[in-house]
Amino acid sequence: RAALVAPLGSGKTRLRLSVVAECTGRPEAQVFVGRGDARRRDVAFQAVSDLLRSKVQTGDLSFAAPMQARRAALHALVLQAFEGDEERARECEVFLGALFGVEGVRSKALEAARRDPQLMNDRLRMALLDYFRATSEQGPVFVFVEDLQWSDDASVALLQELLDELV
Repeated sequence: RAALVAPLGSGKTRLRLSVVAECTGRPEAQVFVGRGDARRRDVAFQAVSDLLRSKVQTGDLSFAAPMQARRAALHALVLQAFEGDEERARECEVFLGALFGVEGVRSKALEAARRDPQLMNDRLRMALLDYFRATSEQGPVFVFVEDLQWSDDASVALLQELLDELV
């Protein structure tokens, strides 16, 4: 586990680009890149959702993308992480779908969570943790978050939990 904190202009981004380039040559390495955004600091899991968007290889998880493209992107992302564990993948996909505004997957658990904001927050957190756990079971995971100080509180708490648990 490593955290790099340094003044503006000291080469943090250059170092990240170098490490990402090195990891790209290792197929077992999973690299996630995200950014805190002061304008979206009030959006729960904003920085973490950026991390997942960085892994999308098929389709597009942006809200501007057509629903079919978002659905395909999310499905591929989850399948890659869970490698054959369909039950675990489906549960995770339901709640990650809620995070990315992907409609189509129905679930009693999701319907209950939509009626209770705290339950929804907890289920999103559990789905994100489960996704990163599944990814880490496949090999090393590298997470880069630029401008973490501008990240939302939910993302910072989740990233701390990931560090504590997975490292």
